[in-house]
Amino acid sequence: MLQETDTVFNKKQPIPLSQIVNKKQGADASVGGGMDDGDPSDDKIAGKKMSISVAKLKPAQTEIIKEKAFGMAIGLLLKGQWNNADLGAIISNDNYIMDGHHRWAATYLIDPKAKVQGTVIDLPGGPLITALNVITVGKLGITTGNKGKGNVADFTGANLAKVIDNAMANGLKGEFPIKPEDVKKALGNMPNANGNAEVGKQLMIKNADAMPKQIMPGAPARVNMPVIDGSKVAMVQKMLEKGLIDLEPPYTAKVKTAFDLKENKIMKKTNTKQSAYTSKTQRLEEELVRLLVRKQLREAEEDNQKETEPEKAKDEPGLEPDLAEITDLYIKKLKNAQSSVDQSDVVEIIGQLLDSFGYGNQDKLTILQGVKQTTIR
Repeated sequence: MLQETDTVFNKKQPIPLSQIVNKKQGADASVGGGMDDGDPSDDKIAGKKMSISVAKLKPAQTEIIKEKAFGMAIGLLLKGQWNNADLGAIISNDNYIMDGHHRWAATYLIDPKAKVQGTVIDLPGGPLITALNVITVGKLGITTGNKGKGNVADFTGANLAKVIDNAMANGLKGEFPIKPEDVKKALGNMPNANGNAEVGKQLMIKNADAMPKQIMPGAPARVNMPVIDGSKVAMVQKMLEKGLIDLEPPYTAKVKTAFDLKENKIMKKTNTKQSAYTSKTQRLEEELVRLLVRKQLREAEEDNQKETEPEKAKDEPGLEPDLAEITDLYIKKLKNAQSSVDQSDVVEIIGQLLDSFGYGNQDKLTILQGVKQTTIR
């Protein structure tokens, strides 16, 4: 991800769905507006499907029904399908789940060490909720949130023991009823229960007590959360990855007006050489850009570490297209921010990149000359 900030519409706190609905014209304009705001790269937000430990994930909403989660857990135990199951949900880069809370809770009740699959979007929870609410309204046309029931705070060992005892005695009712003997069989399938239902019960009670109860600070109620089902997750991830949603400055006129947004003014550079900004905010911005680019370079290195030395073009030696794009975007963002970054810093970053891919000194010189001629001038 190459972003200057971890905000959406200049805010770190989430904007509830109802407020986005009240500015529907802005949400509509935001979808696709990322290509029309004068900078096709500013809104690109990376994301990919990953396998994550259940214990690392945290709830973004409080409305979770313990009986429903328990019923899901019993079903997973009977099928033996709890490890690495797909939540069909989007997850923030600070590990808050946007949906799939009951599937997460069910897996946690079975084994906090288990893993689940989810699509991680490289935004913190608050800004991610805003981005997904914009897509909910502007792309999917959904203007009413889902009402939730239950409370994650109810997931205590004592409360769950009552649910388990009732199920062991009477089974589970509902659309997919489960007999008492099958409930006991499922509990015996708990990791380390070795077929003993009573041991499985105690393990599940212990897991319930350990389950995180603190939801994301500032998160709205379920009715004001995004409405994106599992079938839409991949589409949403691609839209954000391509930068199609206008979420960061510069904004299109319609988005800027609808959400009353102000774009940060750029300070002019002084004539004297200096390595730091005169503004603390600008200094932080420069450092953030560097950190994010280094992250991108590391990922590029990992993707190519099994490959042989890249072929050099016969007539025009230079960086591979993807790496050249990263370099160009880095320099462009620094120039747009009116950074006082010294040229040696740019060379240092590019030098680190070239070292990672095994270029010789002559190739490095050729590439740096090409970058200077085509990009920095």
